[in-house]
Amino acid sequence: MWIDHKKLFEAIPQRTLFRMMTRRSVKHRVNGNYSNGKPVREINILSLPLEHQAKALKLLRDEGAGGAEGARADVGLDLTTVPDHHLERALDRIAACRQVVDAPRGRKTAAVEAAAERLGISPGQLNRDLARYKKAVKGGENLLAVMLPKWKGPGRGKALPDDLAAWTKAEYLKPTRPSAAKVHRALDTECKKREIPTPSYATVRRLVADIPRAAKVRHRKGKEAYRKTAMPKVRRDYTTLAPLELICGDHHPLDVFVLWCGKTIRPWITVWMDMRTRSILGRAYSPAHPNSWSIARALRHAILPKPESEAWPMCGVPRRTYVDNGKDYLSHHLKGRGKTFRFELNKETQGVLAELGVGVEWARDPDEEHKKRNIHARPYSPWSKPAERWFGTLERGVIQDLVGWCGSSPAERPEKLAGELKAGKLLSFSEFCEAADRWIVEEYHQRVHAGQGMEGRSPQQAWEDLDKEIRLPRERTLDLLLMKVEGRTVHSSGITLGGYWYWDERLALHVGERVTVRYSPEEMGRIIVFRSGEFLCEAHEKKLYGFDATAEDLKAIQAEQKRAMRVVTEYRDLMVAQVAQPDPVDRHFAQREAEEKKTRRQAARQKSVDLITRLDAAAKKLDEAPVKKESKLAAWPHELEAESA
Repeated sequence: MWIDHKKLFEAIPQRTLFRMMTRRSVKHRVNGNYSNGKPVREINILSLPLEHQAKALKLLRDEGAGGAEGARADVGLDLTTVPDHHLERALDRIAACRQVVDAPRGRKTAAVEAAAERLGISPGQLNRDLARYKKAVKGGENLLAVMLPKWKGPGRGKALPDDLAAWTKAEYLKPTRPSAAKVHRALDTECKKREIPTPSYATVRRLVADIPRAAKVRHRKGKEAYRKTAMPKVRRDYTTLAPLELICGDHHPLDVFVLWCGKTIRPWITVWMDMRTRSILGRAYSPAHPNSWSIARALRHAILPKPESEAWPMCGVPRRTYVDNGKDYLSHHLKGRGKTFRFELNKETQGVLAELGVGVEWARDPDEEHKKRNIHARPYSPWSKPAERWFGTLERGVIQDLVGWCGSSPAERPEKLAGELKAGKLLSFSEFCEAADRWIVEEYHQRVHAGQGMEGRSPQQAWEDLDKEIRLPRERTLDLLLMKVEGRTVHSSGITLGGYWYWDERLALHVGERVTVRYSPEEMGRIIVFRSGEFLCEAHEKKLYGFDATAEDLKAIQAEQKRAMRVVTEYRDLMVAQVAQPDPVDRHFAQREAEEKKTRRQAARQKSVDLITRLDAAAKKLDEAPVKKESKLAAWPHELEAESA
């Protein structure tokens, strides 16, 4: 750090300065000339005695003179930014160390204690300062820079220039995720190129710790990690909703092993949660990966009143749904598909949710009409669905206490699990379902919820206190609506579906025609057949006969053929009976009038008759028809297991 000698006259007497320059006890040089032609003499401040160094540094700081970069290059610190009291403290430490060094042998311990008491520090601290002092003297370092106390302020801790500190941070933020030690080695190479001292590893650690966490995640882990863990999230106001106005649905594999038909499985749960009250409207348990049928069963449980209606009063058709973007939630079964696949029922192209009064659209639709439609969460954004958070509550609340709990990862797997699996001491699927339902009704719905808009109420209290509009469809109609729908052709042997054949004598009149069938994947013993949107019949599985058929089998086949023949024969008799006038002219006008009425009826039906109305009519016919075979339209898996057991 070089400075014009004339600027030091305010801090150092002129005669004293010239004496030191004459004796060459300080470093000085000639750097240019003044306007009068005389040479400009500069003095290196760091070569001055310590007390004069402090005075010169104070002068530079007060006058704002330059030379800070040179000081940092020499001692690794901008001495012009050092506060006065720290300079005085450093001079006191140097004087104390000199006093100890100059003390005679046998008196050094007493000298250390006396100097430490005078400075107000412990003897151990003074001994550490003494070690630094001796090391600086031996290495020819600047004592003032070495003995300065640590402080927080400009200049202190800047062992690197600003540009090199920025280079260090940028090096650490590479997507290859280098460690701090690797960055320190690269920094050592860079400092040697610039011919400056290499900072310590601790300095690099401090620079790395100063990088914001969001920047570390974004640059070291990528955009997706930043979006999941550090990106600001949206907070929603739940008080603007009413119960059943918006429900959220999702799947989750449960961290427990149970027994299902002699096999050890991990069950899945599908839930529908009311966003306003945080209550669980409906659930469905699945022994395998869920699909659109699992969602439909959970929706049925959410809409219809539960058997334990007093303990679980939540029910009703929602206005909107907030669902995942998975293929099961976007399936044709729930959302519908084009008329190419739904041959007969035009209204069915809207899907199950549309028929229940809720539309299907994306949440990012800028149109205000999206408020009346379904909302889909952003892809791969679990934090946007409240049901995701509830699954963690379910795991901690009941799953962890059950026999067979396995943890969410191999690292969390308890030791007792191996013994439970070996001994076969696991819950059956039905026992697990009962335990989970019991926890939902008796604990979760009764627990005070601290969420936004809950105001210290439990989910059941919020459901009972808030105003709501509950719409309940007929159970049989809802069962028909939630069934799978496919188009099929009627063959002479009946209708084929899923590798099975189905037949009813009323299909004999429609061989070769396209019809629509509704069926339950859990009960493939029968299908419901519609033609032109109208209920046609309930067809049952057709028995397959072998080549060694018995006489009884032949009688059954002949009886079936006779019934089909009777249906076809009676059709003409029915048409003849409808002809009211034998006269050809009158019959012509009567036939034309009948055709016009039929056309008007079809047009009116297409305009006014919706799917729910038609399914209601079909449900009435099914209720009135004699029972040919006992079965369930929508049975729960654990009920089927109990029956099979």
